Amino acid sequence: MVEGCAALRRAAHEGLILLTRFRSFWLDFLRRMDYDSAMAILHIPSRTKITVRIWTPFLEFLVERTEAACLRRDLLITRTLELELPRLRTEIPHRNSAGARRYIEAHLKALFASGPGATQLSFALDAHVSGLLESVCAERNIPREALLNRLLMLLGAPSEFLDEHFFMRPFPSGTETEAISLDPEALEAMHRGLALEMIQRETAAATIDHAFSPLGRIVDIMSDPLRRYRDMLQMLYVQILESQRVAGQDTTLLEAEQYCYTPFGMPLEVDDLVGLNCYLPDIAVTESPAAAKLLAAKPLLRKPPKQLVPSAARPRSRK
Repeated sequence: MVEGCAALRRAAHEGLILLTRFRSFWLDFLRRMDYDSAMAILHIPSRTKITVRIWTPFLEFLVERTEAACLRRDLLITRTLELELPRLRTEIPHRNSAGARRYIEAHLKALFASGPGATQLSFALDAHVSGLLESVCAERNIPREALLNRLLMLLGAPSEFLDEHFFMRPFPSGTETEAISLDPEALEAMHRGLALEMIQRETAAATIDHAFSPLGRIVDIMSDPLRRYRDMLQMLYVQILESQRVAGQDTTLLEAEQYCYTPFGMPLEVDDLVGLNCYLPDIAVTESPAAAKLLAAKPLLRKPPKQLVPSAARPRSRK
């Protein structure tokens, strides 16, 4: 019996020695490797920090809602960018001119200098998503801060803000259709009808897991966070296209500007929000030769600029 206990103690002691030696070997191995290779072996995705300025109301909306939803902010942004950046490449086939980029940047700077101001913030993104973001911004000549502020607007802004500044633009910017206007009540009715149709579609496609499981609903939403924006804008495009066809109007221009009915392509025209556009044709750049030529030919398109009066940010509570 005594000999058996002694043998067990010896085996345990030898095992502890082997474990200590393996730990020393593993730590030395990791120290000799570069960081990314070590993270890959440990199956931990490499992260890249990016620092940007975010319009303070958008940040506060996002923080409030991610905390209420128990979501990790950086993971939410990483997942959404991973899905949306390849779509942006396809849906917006045009590149901003140098003048259009300067115009967007100037308006974004003015937005940051307005009442609520901007907050500098760092996001930790997966390395491949950070690289994709830089690649898409370079290909389409999009200011990175404009794209990320627009993303945070889509993720966190309340429906009242989006109804007023995002969905109230039924026609492409700077085109002949600008002269066409819808009565605000008719436009609101159109939006209610589209929202109802989307709810009915979602209800019809719902599974038992989606209907009863809270995590099931969250997983479904996170599989494509901006899906409802894309669905609603596409339905809006189809309705306008059909209305023009019924009226016997030429739809060539509308079809060419279908990118306006996508989450990152829908033009924002309120002066302070122009800096949140990812693409602007030269005819939408005030005082550009293309815009001056259009206004000379179509004086009805000229309209006084609208100003943004942001709602007061709601106070954030910290637990």
